[in-house]
Amino acid sequence: MNDATAYRSPARFADDLARIVTAARCASANRRVVIGASLPFARFRRCHGRCATFWVGDRWAAGQAAADRLTERLPRLVVERFSEPLGPDLFASDGFHPQPESPYVVG
Repeated sequence: MNDATAYRSPARFADDLARIVTAARCASANRRVVIGASLPFARFRRCHGRCATFWVGDRWAAGQAAADRLTERLPRLVVERFSEPLGPDLFASDGFHPQPESPYVVG
């Protein structure tokens, strides 16, 4: 999401992900890698309306598509997608970041 809001190109985003996948494999005996899902930009409460549907929303979608295409370049790579509806309780009070209690926050 930070790449989308910073208007980074989808190609640079995908290249960065490819480097991260390669580094993770080097550190883990060349195992399968899973890239976690990115929240659909239009679901962010803070970004409804023009923001969610204009440049940043388009950048998010292009970045997600670039991540999806990495599975063609890199073997044993899985790019996840959210399969369940996302409720408003997922977001913190700023409407942009996830709740600390969210099942999607790792750490």
